[in-house]
Amino acid sequence: MNEQQKLEELLGRYFSEQDIAYIFSLLLPWTGDYEGISDWLEKPIPAFGDITAIDVCERGLSEHLIVYLAGINIGGFA
Repeated sequence: MNEQQKLEELLGRYFSEQDIAYIFSLLLPWTGDYEGISDWLEKPIPAFGDITAIDVCERGLSEHLIVYLAGINIGGFA
């Protein structure tokens, strides 16, 4: 299983296929590759109280992560 497939499996617990494609479209340019996305998902996010993106999803707030990423994409602060 390659890194993209691993991420799809992980994110599939919290997001639809459409959401995963959107997340990848945002994060790939920022992180460079799927390993970079994996690393990003495990880094603390100050806007969420220094918990990781995966922690955000595990707390049932995956829709908030999508909004956060979309905001950054249009020029908001990370």
